[in-house]
Amino acid sequence: MMHRTLAIAAALAFTIGPAPVGAQPAPATLSPDEALKARWQRLLREADERIRDAEHGLESAKQTLDVAARQVVLMTTGHTMAARAAAVEALKKAETDLEAARKAKVDLLEQARRENVPPGYLR
Repeated sequence: MMHRTLAIAAALAFTIGPAPVGAQPAPATLSPDEALKARWQRLLREADERIRDAEHGLESAKQTLDVAARQVVLMTTGHTMAARAAAVEALKKAETDLEAARKAKVDLLEQARRENVPPGYLR
């Protein structure tokens, strides 16, 4: 395992180049507090990303429904009615996804509170 680590480090040094003069090497491992902080920050960042994705999905579903509604007004065919029904279902799913993403973040914050995670770790 040690040889593999050295080989990877040598390959990185070759592709990246030598470290600048006076540069501090990165610590090999994080302290337990730093690791805990990094974990919670990553979890919250992922929760925020899921919320943003769900919000974008909801906005997209609303726009699709709006277009489908205009098409239904202009042409009342079976195809446009089916497209509108599909858009309504997509909107409902997007709303459910957003609600689930928000609840997941609240649950994550509650879990952090129960585990006595310092508030500064959640920023």
